[in-house]
Amino acid sequence: MNLLPGDLFPAEPANIGQLSTDFSAILKDREALVLFVSLECGPCLELMQFWKNVSSHNVRPEVLQIIVLSDKASIPAEYAGLFEGLATVRYSQSEWKLRYNQDFWPTIVGVDNSGFITHVQYGFENAIDHQLVSRFYLLNKH
Repeated sequence: MNLLPGDLFPAEPANIGQLSTDFSAILKDREALVLFVSLECGPCLELMQFWKNVSSHNVRPEVLQIIVLSDKASIPAEYAGLFEGLATVRYSQSEWKLRYNQDFWPTIVGVDNSGFITHVQYGFENAIDHQLVSRFYLLNKH
């Protein structure tokens, strides 16, 4: 099973900071953009740089921005600034691969305030899918 629009976002165990919880508690009644990244992945690091410089400032303030990292990943000092101001969640990469066939990084997932997946973008090539932008971003109206 892959993460697909229309599916309920998996309520798997996760660690946010020192708190052990699950995704359903983190996402409760909030829209969210969830970014799955690996620090060994070039496109993931490009996405994180893009997010820090451009994207995160344009996301509507009520939308929760979550970065999901493997529970074994340590953040090197040179990358620490990329994660400032974002909720960082740890998960077992092997569990996600086994349960959801989630082995493609980066992945950007849009979740509505009921916990359902609205959009999925696999990969990053210096652009965020238009559907994600139109739903979760502040749009300038002329």
